[in-house]
Amino acid sequence: MRLSFRLHRNKKVLFAPSNSYSKVPLVVAEITCKREELPSTIAKRAEVFLNSASKAGLKGWVAFSDTPFSDKKYFSMDDYLRMNLFKELPKENILPVLAIGDRTIQEISQLVHQIQCLDIHKLLLVSGDGQTQQKRLDHISTTHALQNIPNLAKEFKLYTAAHFSKSKFQRLQEKINLGADGVILQPTYSEDNFKEFISNFKTLKDGRPLLACVTPVTNRNILKSLSRIDELSLGQDELERLHSLSENELRDEGLKLCLNNITMYYQNYDKLDGIYIYTRSHTLYDRVVDHIKNLNH
Repeated sequence: MRLSFRLHRNKKVLFAPSNSYSKVPLVVAEITCKREELPSTIAKRAEVFLNSASKAGLKGWVAFSDTPFSDKKYFSMDDYLRMNLFKELPKENILPVLAIGDRTIQEISQLVHQIQCLDIHKLLLVSGDGQTQQKRLDHISTTHALQNIPNLAKEFKLYTAAHFSKSKFQRLQEKINLGADGVILQPTYSEDNFKEFISNFKTLKDGRPLLACVTPVTNRNILKSLSRIDELSLGQDELERLHSLSENELRDEGLKLCLNNITMYYQNYDKLDGIYIYTRSHTLYDRVVDHIKNLNH
């Protein structure tokens, strides 16, 4: 979602942080894998990122994106498990993503069991897109999964996505009460939005690891998608400026905005546990990791 993990039930501590809260000890890269990619190619991409993080003195995790229905061009968690992909990577560096809203409780339980058998003990639970009519009617939510899957919170370090708005903070509190251990905050370019979330986050009675997400605007497809998300708070003038750039200019400017965003997170919360990178452009990983390294120094 120190990393300063508290000892939670029978779970083991996977990562012990430095004593300085001014440094971000963890960087997570979410990998989205196209169906034409070979398992060896995917594993190599993950290893390159993990090596980059290690050289920068950071703990690195790889989160594997889960798209069971929303985009047939990309692999789902079912595919990763079927390919035995996780057997090729260090288990302590893997963060499987499960799209809860796109599956039934029975399907989620089966996947959780398979992941547990691989000796992987952390998960990121996301709502997903709820693509099929039947599953939309079933209305499977993260809260519902936490309530109905036996031993889920006992056997795993659970991360959950969080929205920065105050109106949705109660939902985050409910998920934490049901066993969510860590929080991954959805991206925003607004300093005011981030400050508001941190103000609410500090009211939690016991600490939780907090990771802040960044989404680099690296091409027009991403820009088009982000333009529809008001909460990112890029602003109409900024969106128009970005749309006016050439492809190369947009890539450079998108990276600059991403790095500035990370700096903003650092400046406004001195207990941040990590940065979560969501991008399909894996060539940006080194730039982001280097920026975090420089901020830590």
